[in-house]
Amino acid sequence: MRMRIAAMVVLAMSLVACGGAKPPTPPPGQFSNASLKGQYAFLMTGIDLTGGYFAQAGSFTADGDGAITGGLEDVLQLSTGEPATTVAITGGSYEVQSNGNGTMTLTKADGSLGLSFVLQSTSTGYVVQSDLNQASNGSFNLQTGADFTAGSLATPYVFDLYGV
Repeated sequence: MRMRIAAMVVLAMSLVACGGAKPPTPPPGQFSNASLKGQYAFLMTGIDLTGGYFAQAGSFTADGDGAITGGLEDVLQLSTGEPATTVAITGGSYEVQSNGNGTMTLTKADGSLGLSFVLQSTSTGYVVQSDLNQASNGSFNLQTGADFTAGSLATPYVFDLYGV
């Protein structure tokens, strides 16, 4: 009996020391659809339905009111070595919750791309593909018009490569 009581005391103390089982509190409701406005660049990598690796990069334009007005997506099938394909993003929609979580659908000529995302701020966020066609994740960042010109490449860069 004493062993059982001692074990319960030790367990209770460890739970108190760990802060209990409370989940972290989400940030205050500071986000809305208006938080996603402008032209964003994105980069995502993942695995397709055949198990092949791919990368997709591009841009989309959000209007601040829940609509995607356009963009481009480049897809590179890393496992097959095929050249990259460029697909126009012709539209879409998104919804941002007050805690920064959201969903987005990009409409393309070859179908649609379903995404879930979380905003870190109005200029950056993380994204996960959620349409069950592929498994990919990455990030997106707000860009200015100057970021999409050849002159923007005139500054020094650092590269980090990894892979199979």
